[in-house]
Amino acid sequence: MSKAIIARDWEALTAELRIRFHGRTAPGDDLYVRGWVVKKHRRHITAEATLVSDAGDERAHAWGTFLVPV
Repeated sequence: MSKAIIARDWEALTAELRIRFHGRTAPGDDLYVRGWVVKKHRRHITAEATLVSDAGDERAHAWGTFLVPV
């Protein structure tokens, strides 16, 4: 999520982070992370991310709220 915010050339601090785990992972598993910005309203940025296995199964989902410093 932070990299998605940085890719838009924004600077922000993490205010809240929630993670829901859906399955197990083992050392050596190939995992892929995808993060994106959902919306930006004034100083608040909402973003989400997923952790996906090589087979395409979602192993975790995260939601974050970020604040743009004044």
